[in-house]
Amino acid sequence: MVEDSAGLGADRGGAAAVRADNLDAFLKLDQRKLADQYVVLVGAKLVAKGTDIETMLRRVKQRYPRQTPFVAKVPSPTTLILWL
Repeated sequence: MVEDSAGLGADRGGAAAVRADNLDAFLKLDQRKLADQYVVLVGAKLVAKGTDIETMLRRVKQRYPRQTPFVAKVPSPTTLILWL
């Protein structure tokens, strides 16, 4: 097991590929319909969405106990995001 940059245990290759798949799936979501909501993806599939992140994560962890969820908040259309 190797420590990744976030300090989480991960094996080489597999975990990085899963993170990339989840990021790709997040970028393909309909941002307009999900604006200002949290989204949770597992295995590149949207498994939860809403505003109560604590409840969402509790349910996702119960349903997918061995997988690490990808969690993000979809910005509103008026949010300015700067990439450095």
